Amino acid sequence: MFKSPHPDHDHLFERLRNGTTPERALDAIAVGLEEPLAELDRLFALVGQGEGVSKFLRGGYGCGKTFLARYALQRAHQRNLATSFVVVSVNDAPLYKFDVIYQKILEGMTTRNAPRHGLRDILDRWIAKSEDAVIDTGVDEKSPGFVTKVLERFEVALGEAGRVAGPLFMQAIRAYARAVQMRDHVSANGLLAWISGSKDVGQAVLRPAGLKGVVETDMALNFLRGILEIIRLAGHPGLFVVVDEVETVMRMPRKDLRGKSLNAIRQLLDKLGDGGLPGLMLVFTGTPEFYDAPRGVRSEVALDQRIAFKPAVGGFVNYRQPQLELRPFDAERLRAVGRKLRDIYPAADAGALKVRVSEAFLDRLVSDVLSGCQGHVGVAPRAFLRELVGVLDLADQHPTYDPLVAYAFEPASIQVLIEQAATGEPLADDDDRAVGTSIAL
Repeated sequence: MFKSPHPDHDHLFERLRNGTTPERALDAIAVGLEEPLAELDRLFALVGQGEGVSKFLRGGYGCGKTFLARYALQRAHQRNLATSFVVVSVNDAPLYKFDVIYQKILEGMTTRNAPRHGLRDILDRWIAKSEDAVIDTGVDEKSPGFVTKVLERFEVALGEAGRVAGPLFMQAIRAYARAVQMRDHVSANGLLAWISGSKDVGQAVLRPAGLKGVVETDMALNFLRGILEIIRLAGHPGLFVVVDEVETVMRMPRKDLRGKSLNAIRQLLDKLGDGGLPGLMLVFTGTPEFYDAPRGVRSEVALDQRIAFKPAVGGFVNYRQPQLELRPFDAERLRAVGRKLRDIYPAADAGALKVRVSEAFLDRLVSDVLSGCQGHVGVAPRAFLRELVGVLDLADQHPTYDPLVAYAFEPASIQVLIEQAATGEPLADDDDRAVGTSIAL
């Protein structure tokens, strides 16, 4: 295999080869996503108008919920939105602890220009814009009152959002801006961590800033309102957050904690609905069981009524309802993904590769994998992609390799995946974040 003129394609195949989820070049392999993506694009446009919106992706293991969510993150960046991706966890990220979810959102925030440390990029750009605005009024940036003028501009710019966020939020933002301007990197880093919800910031950083304690659950939602306004002021239309694997809520052993988690979702929807979180788009991913089972949404009546799902009528799907259902893979979709991967594979001789990894071979591989999956369609994408990338690698390295003759699918190789699917548990690597189940619809 030679180095591709498309580095993102190299990244894609290396991730597939290693069994991890690609972060780039997702558009190169997305199939069957036209309608869901059109709906998400509609919501992106609403976010750009200052609306707060939500969507619940619904699908079984292997339907591509997480792939669609990650692809949407990529498209959100193309629209200059800030983004974040949060995976719900019973211990590390429980939904009922919003201070923890807030911390995960801010620590994982990215922008088009900052694939890491997005919040720092947003704050620093906003500070720079504020400084430029003060300079434009005729104030010398080296004058003693320059910093004060910039901080005063913060107060005016944040307006009502700053008042909602509260005095501690404003105090922390002022202290961070002052530390940046004084090039006090230790303090700036500590203050940024505190604003992001960290519980480990020392008093040596907090005391000079007049801060104490941590961002508690009852503060976090107000802090998020302030962050949303700063995101807008920094030049981004809004913030897009994926909350992945909400079905984890059902694995909580205590009924009261499940109830608190579901109620937290309802409270977020209330805030979005009453304009309390303008410019925020939340997308939740969950299995049908999460939405329909007694241990899931059905146990929280108000939430169940709010996001009720209505199946297609006469083949007509309403993609604009709260839940967006994703269909399982079929043979044609697997073939389409296979063709795309074959056609973009960075081969030394792309023409020869296409001849040997032919349509006939793709048809046979799809048929073999689907038969071997014993009806567990969630296993099919993972198994198909693993086998196909291996065949492409062999065909590229060995000019005489003919997969129609030399390759045979071994059903035993996916037996572990079938057993996991049969139990109803997430496939290895947690649901469709794993490579095979995250590729397409």
